[in-house]
Amino acid sequence: MDQQKLRSLVFEKTGVKIDLDDPVFALVALNEAVLEETVERHVARIDAASQELAQQARLAGGVAAPSHGSHRASHEATHDAPAH
Repeated sequence: MDQQKLRSLVFEKTGVKIDLDDPVFALVALNEAVLEETVERHVARIDAASQELAQQARLAGGVAAPSHGSHRASHEATHDAPAH
């Protein structure tokens, strides 16, 4: 979370100045944590559904066996760095 960027954005949109020690940044951090957890749960559910669908397609003779890695592994590899 780039607090300076957020402060500038809020000021540009509303004309309200926010100090770096404003408690609103605690809410922003909480929101970030909740959003990250929610996204991780959704990615896991999508991966599970994708794997199930691929298994059904393989059983029907329409898809080759999966290669090494998964969507989740590639997602994690590209999204490991925290966005602070």
